[in-house]
Amino acid sequence: MRAILSTITFAAVFAVTAQQWCPPGAVWVYRYDGWGVDFRDEHRLIGDTVVGGMLAKHLLVTRQGTAQGGVPINAQFSEVTRAEDGVVWVWNNPMGIAGWDTLYWFGAQVGDRWWPPGHTQECPPHGMLEVVAVGQTTISGITLQLLTVVTIHEEGWPITSQFQIIERIGMTPRTPELFICGGAIDYYFP
Repeated sequence: MRAILSTITFAAVFAVTAQQWCPPGAVWVYRYDGWGVDFRDEHRLIGDTVVGGMLAKHLLVTRQGTAQGGVPINAQFSEVTRAEDGVVWVWNNPMGIAGWDTLYWFGAQVGDRWWPPGHTQECPPHGMLEVVAVGQTTISGITLQLLTVVTIHEEGWPITSQFQIIERIGMTPRTPELFICGGAIDYYFP
């Protein structure tokens, strides 16, 4: 009986401390600086929506700054995300085919892999993200899951430095560079 009670108590504590991906009032701000770009993206939750038959979160993205060659950027567009079973999905339309893409996978363990959003998946596993460490971090008194990932080559070895993805925060840039068949495409823009 004591073991069952402990399990129920643990489950209740976990349920209370689990973090929502997109809580009310959520705002993410990302700065892109380097490789000839210098701009800021603000992703702001504006409400719930249904896309592809799934309940999702509608975000307004405001992008301001300069693109490659010093071209000014001042744009707004929509982004739609949803979270389910530790996966954060983003609605994507690469090459005219709309669907849900994995943005982040917080349930992943060391060795697990996924394709970044917008990837053509032409040369597997080249360009996949692979988890190399899992852990936790505390920010403003809140404990959040932390994934350390790399982008891998077709033979499975890393082709990027390690970077981190934090629950509720994500990573900078919001989506990683795409590495397709030996080439890199800077930042994927919806």
